Amino acid sequence: MKKSLLFLSLSLFFQQTYSQCIESVTNFGNNTVPAYQITGDVTVTLNANDTFTLDLGANFNTASGPDVRAYIVKSNGLSDVMLQTAKISDLENNSIDKITIYPNPASDIVHLKGMTDIETEIHIFDIFGKLVYSQNKNNKDIDVSQFNAGIYLLSISSHGQKTTKKLVIQ
Repeated sequence: MKKSLLFLSLSLFFQQTYSQCIESVTNFGNNTVPAYQITGDVTVTLNANDTFTLDLGANFNTASGPDVRAYIVKSNGLSDVMLQTAKISDLENNSIDKITIYPNPASDIVHLKGMTDIETEIHIFDIFGKLVYSQNKNNKDIDVSQFNAGIYLLSISSHGQKTTKKLVIQ
């Protein structure tokens, strides 16, 4: 009687998977775009001048390297976008750069046109950089009658924005 030896081989296969936001884009208008593997959070800020700003958080990574290009397209169900509303001041109308001063040259009163924010700081410096006037309120008229004739720098700042204007006193 022959004895046969039967070997039974058993293989176990384990696979670990991770969930990522993976979308392949092959045709974007006239451009061909490579596939990216993206993980993490991105904050998109829509600006008043028809542009947007991306804030790539600390946990944002791409498998393709540091070159990040963002396209905002209709998702067609491929991904979900959550929009959150926030109070946005109209940057086009409240831009600190649009504040004008008149008359310039001046001798008595300088008027500031276009100031709408209560939290505005105004500083006037002489040509040597010495602070000669300072206010932290929304006063649109400045008495310059006591200033010596010369060229001054009028600095206006509000909510992180700052502009400097040349002011001539006669």
